[in-house]
Amino acid sequence: MPQRSSFTTKALDDRCRELGLANGDPGREQLGRRVMHLFETGTLTVDDLKRALHKPLP
Repeated sequence: MPQRSSFTTKALDDRCRELGLANGDPGREQLGRRVMHLFETGTLTVDDLKRALHKPLP
């Protein structure tokens, strides 16, 4: 599981960097919740992760 966790963390960090979202930014928190939802439901594939991180933020 640590391998998957570091993969998701890196993907989240990379996407937040692209968007200019710093730690504590509400947008970063929202993206993190999307990733955690996928992770918790067991449906986290690379494609799922890309889609979740590239959906527009409200």
